[in-house]
Amino acid sequence: MIKLKEIGQEFLSWKWTLWILFLFPYGWNIKSKLAKIQEIQGVSINLWDFIIDFIFNPFLFIYFLFPLFLFLFSKVILQNWEYMILHRVRSYTGWILYTVSKIIPSIVVFLLIWIFIGYLITLPLPFQLSWSQYATNDFGLINYLVFGLQQHFSKPYFSVLVQMLQYFSFLITVHVVIATFYLFRPKNSTLTIAISCIYFGTLISFKRVDWTWLQIQNYVLTYYNVGNFNSFYIPLLILPTIFIICILVVKLFKK
Repeated sequence: MIKLKEIGQEFLSWKWTLWILFLFPYGWNIKSKLAKIQEIQGVSINLWDFIIDFIFNPFLFIYFLFPLFLFLFSKVILQNWEYMILHRVRSYTGWILYTVSKIIPSIVVFLLIWIFIGYLITLPLPFQLSWSQYATNDFGLINYLVFGLQQHFSKPYFSVLVQMLQYFSFLITVHVVIATFYLFRPKNSTLTIAISCIYFGTLISFKRVDWTWLQIQNYVLTYYNVGNFNSFYIPLLILPTIFIICILVVKLFKK
């Protein structure tokens, strides 16, 4: 059971200092670019234009953040592979769910900090509940993210909410897949192989795969899945399905 106290304690971890120190210059760079575009194009912008550019970056997530989370998952798995924990949770599926409970605070804090720092940097941009002029005009590669999202979502805040949920679902599912592999052969080499295959498979899928259903970006970023699936909920159904399949595989075949 995830407790608010655990999430609160996670906020105090030193590792988030590095994340915050990265986010401020990263965000200010985006904000300054938007200000120049606003001046050149003569269109209004609001905080959602910034927030979307700030959190919907596929390169930031896949090349920088995802490997860090893979390291976190491996650390949690190794730290909690103990007889006493297995005895307490009473089953292998219980152990997987136990490790999930250990990573949820980190994922929640990671996402909350991302949004909160983004909001701080947007000040004093206008707070509006609707799309801006910048979002509703096609400027090509300059605003492809926000322009593409406004074609599928009536409100900008809903697209951000879906993106946060998709990040959360994707990371939890990846952890469960790794933990499932580890259960069947609990050795460091298994963990190394599983993480390496997932990461390099992600890179290949992102850059080289043309089939929509195997493109990793469709399961990580809302912009891509609404563009390719014409719906935001398909990955949000597929990811929990993979989670359930892993649990069933362990329940049926790991004795």
